[in-house]
Parts: sequence; structure tokens; C-alpha cells
Amino acid sequence: MDERDNDISSMLTTPFSQVVIGILLFVALLHSQQALALTLLLLLVIIVGTRFWGRACIDRITLDTTIDYHRLFPGDTCTLAIRVQNKSWLPAWLKIDLSADSAFTVSNNGISDPLPAREISLLWYQQAVDTWKLKAIRRGVYQVGASHIRAGDFFGFFLRDQYLNNFLEILVYPRLIPIHLISLARREVWGVPGPVHPVKDPIYLLGTQDYQHIQPARYIHWKASARLNCLQEKLFESTSQEKILLLFDVESYVRNDGEEQFERTIEVVASLGLKLMGRGHTVGLLTNGRLTNGDQRIIPLSTSRYQAQALLELLATITMNASEGFSTTLSRCAHMLWNVSCIYFSYSCDQSAVDIDKKLQERFLPRAFVTSECVSENETCNQNTITGTRYGLDQLIL
Repeated sequence: MDERDNDISSMLTTPFSQVVIGILLFVALLHSQQALALTLLLLLVIIVGTRFWGRACIDRITLDTTIDYHRLFPGDTCTLAIRVQNKSWLPAWLKIDLSADSAFTVSNNGISDPLPAREISLLWYQQAVDTWKLKAIRRGVYQVGASHIRAGDFFGFFLRDQYLNNFLEILVYPRLIPIHLISLARREVWGVPGPVHPVKDPIYLLGTQDYQHIQPARYIHWKASARLNCLQEKLFESTSQEKILLLFDVESYVRNDGEEQFERTIEVVASLGLKLMGRGHTVGLLTNGRLTNGDQRIIPLSTSRYQAQALLELLATITMNASEGFSTTLSRCAHMLWNVSCIYFSYSCDQSAVDIDKKLQERFLPRAFVTSECVSENETCNQNTITGTRYGLDQLIL
């Protein structure tokens, strides 16, 4: 490992110096000054040779970037490794610059520092591995890797730059915080939990399984049976599971320029969603915020074991940019508003929250409203406008 400063070019690399050396060489040859002529000729050979040396080095340097964890929480660390290989017969010196935005710092014995550049010296056909231990600071999607290398000869006379685009994607999940659970009324299709009531819930179809002859014939899934050439029966979700749909209105934060409150709300949504899943509830998410990767902004209600990961990944990629009004989003996804309890997150209890409350009330859905602003400080939020249960964001945080 070699540490040196190569920002200042050698005097020999400037065109003026090379012209002066050429003139002196001509004069030395003209006056038969052999010692001076040999010295100047040697300088010219070094200049020309190192120029081709630096050009050959940059073309034969390869980088391979790996990382041990692609999913992190704020405060977690990961190890970024870059394998550099010199595939030429010429020794090389190179400088590697990392790009990881300001969302990561280098963790060194518990001390967080900015990302430093590394300088490496390689002999012919030699390879080296350099590592950085990165600490995630905030939520988001980031590209991490070597953005630029500068390589050349050992003397540092002629260095050439190459800009790279082989970044790795790291997803930083929202921070999980301890919170209180929200109490909501239970919604049952038949009024009695499924394991007790003899009638199964036909609303949520989980999948199929081999047909049991003790089950009624109306539970047979004929298309699946024909495809598998074996009788299959429908597998329904139990009505004893409470179904909760989280509604996240990003537009209200955009109107009020509440970036800090937006990040705090994301942490509460993630923590509440995971806590409800841990209690055995079925959780989904609907939002009107734009995602960095352009995926859909919906997490359907499901009991899949990947539901928690899907929730965290969506909240990690969401930005404080609304694609449309939340009323439009809710109307477009009205099929999700069936036999669910809703928790609506917004910046304040404004007119948009009142409209959402009316739509949910028309469907007789239990609902709760969580706002970043204190409810008592907002004049539009009172018993005459919002009929659902109301909470301040600070009331949920332990």
C-alpha cells in the first residue's frame, strides 16, 4: 500500500519542458557533448516510455466489487471489497475513489470518517484486495462502488483517468422504533372467528391443497385440479386474523414541506406494520408516493412470510414526491377496501383527511388517523369532521 500525492504533475510531463530538452539535445549533438547528449536522450526515452507505460496500465487494470450485505438498517455496517488485478507485464500505480453519497461513512474502530481514496501499487500480473467497512446513516437506496480510478507508471509522470459505472445497490431500511399498538375494531365476515364457525371465509383465497373428502364439493378448485390432474381444494384464510391496511398520504407532507416529519412517519409505519405482523395480523400498505425504482406503490394484504420484507423495501425506496392525490389512489385501489381496518397517516388533519374519512365511513370500515401535527392545534380536525379515532405521531412512539 502506497500513500503519496500525485495531484502535481512532474516538470518532465509539460510540453514546454519536453521542447527545451529536445533543443538542448540538438545543441549537445551539434557541439559533440556526448555526456550531455546521453543524459538528455535518456530523459526523452523515460518520458516517451512512461507515457506508453501509463496508457498500457489503465487498459489492463480490472476491478471486481463485492459486498457482504445488500440490505441494512441505519447504524448497521457492511464490508465493501474491491479486487484489483493488473493483467499486464508492467508494474502499475493506481488510486481508487469510492462513491457512496453521504449516506455512508467508513467505520474504523467505532469512529465514522468520510470515505477516503486508496492508493495501490501492483507488480506485473499481481492482484490485491482492499476493503472498506461502511456504516449506513439514513434510509434510502444507494449505489456504492468505485467511481473513478487513476493509474499510471511508478514515477507518477503520466497518469490516466477512467470513470467506472459498476456500482452495487444497497437498500437501507427505515429505522425501527418502539411504539404503541393502535386499537381497532375487528372486522369478521361472519361475526365469529373461522376456527369456531363452521362456515369458512370465501373472501381471501390463500391457495390450494390436495382435496380432503370430508370437505364439501363446493371447495374443489376445478382449474387447479385439471392442471395438476389431481383433485385440489381451495385453502381459505382464517377469519380470526385481523386485516389492517396502512394508508400513507405523501402529498400532505409535500404541501407542508415536512421532510423531517416524513422520515419519522416512515419509521412509525415500518415499526407498526412489523409489530402487527408479529401479532399474527394480515397487513397491507397503500401509498401515493413515488418510488425510486418505479415499482408499484401497493403491498396487497397477505400472510406471506415475505410480507415484512416487502413492506420494508417499499418504505426504503419511497420518496417525498406524490404521484397523485390520495383520494385518486384510494378510488383506483377500491378493491382493497373490503373487510379491513384502516390506519391513515398524514401530516395533518386537513380537508384531504376529511375526504378519506368519508370514503371509509361509507364502507363502514374501522379507521384511525395518525398525524404528525398535534390534533388539538389543527382547527379543521374536530369531532364534526373526523369520525375515526385520532392519534398524534408522538402518542405512538414510546
